[in-house]
Amino acid sequence: MNWYQRLGLETSFFYDLPNFLICIFAVIIVSGVVKMPRNYTIILLVHCFVPFFLNDVLFPASYFGDQFRYTGAVREIRDSFRLSSEVGNVASASWFLAFIPLPFVETVKSLGFFNKLIFIFMFAFLYSKGVLNRFCAYFLLLYPSIVLYTGLSLRDTFIFCCMMMSAYFAIKRNTLFLSLFIAPLAFIKFQNFFILLPLFAFVIFNLGDKGMSVRKGIVILSITFVTLILSFPLVAPMLNAMRLAMYREDGGVNIQDVPLISGIGDFIYMGLTSGLYFFSKPLPWEASKALQLVQALENLIIMFIVIKLTVRAWRTNLNKLIFWLVLFIASLSIYGLVVFNYGTAARYRFPFIAMYVVYVAYACNVNQIFNKKVTQ
Repeated sequence: MNWYQRLGLETSFFYDLPNFLICIFAVIIVSGVVKMPRNYTIILLVHCFVPFFLNDVLFPASYFGDQFRYTGAVREIRDSFRLSSEVGNVASASWFLAFIPLPFVETVKSLGFFNKLIFIFMFAFLYSKGVLNRFCAYFLLLYPSIVLYTGLSLRDTFIFCCMMMSAYFAIKRNTLFLSLFIAPLAFIKFQNFFILLPLFAFVIFNLGDKGMSVRKGIVILSITFVTLILSFPLVAPMLNAMRLAMYREDGGVNIQDVPLISGIGDFIYMGLTSGLYFFSKPLPWEASKALQLVQALENLIIMFIVIKLTVRAWRTNLNKLIFWLVLFIASLSIYGLVVFNYGTAARYRFPFIAMYVVYVAYACNVNQIFNKKVTQ
């Protein structure tokens, strides 16, 4: 018995037409309300079609097997308003997804439309608030990982949108809404919640207006570095346990293949190198599948964009860049220490990359990255 039969899911695309049409109407309505450029509207309309062309078209639905868990959990919640078969992060995320205002969860593609609707509203909100200039808008609309993961029946889009909205309200120094959007992460993705906690310091010290000096950034990194070294006897076992758990979760069998952190030297070296590798993997010569090759090519383009943006922001407003750069480096290093699978790396890093690109461009007033003239 396959997953479709076990969950009682339908396979015909006609069952998702109501969800699809609501997404189409949402794009038309919000684009009119916020006076969105026609090109953005057209691309968002194309986004609405994406869930139809992923599962069992571009790849088997089983390739992202967690989709069946989220789909089944959301159906249970909507049918009986209680959840018994799932626990932990899947259960928590499913409760949030169950209240997205779309009517049907009939196929494994259904939650892909739920996620597209979330993305549509987030994009329209950020555009209406002046956060998205032309460069950032096209980046969000055309970033392949965003196009992919916002069309799947997973929790990643909800996490992504919570992160983007948390950063926005941190910049606006709205602690109430910052707390409102960051709180769900504590239940569905605690690592991201932990990484984004410095946003409260961003509000308290008014770093949106004042920025952070290079000296303060170096001091913070140094204190963090010394703290981690001093706490090594406690941190190392936890990191090793997480590394082994992630390796098994990603399908690894032989745990002897996982290099464990055995000393402070390993800890320092792996901490310094893992972030860069997490950002760049899979490298082109490491790709063994078609999707991995696509991810490798995407990585090269995204790395080029991030580097160009960082250089431009460094020249334009260094103090406002430092906070976002430190947060970005920290997020890559933390995940780099525990993530092995290439697909998992792409799935976990795209929210941090998107947040970095959008808010660095917004904070440092970078409207494009390819012209020679720097806007002051």
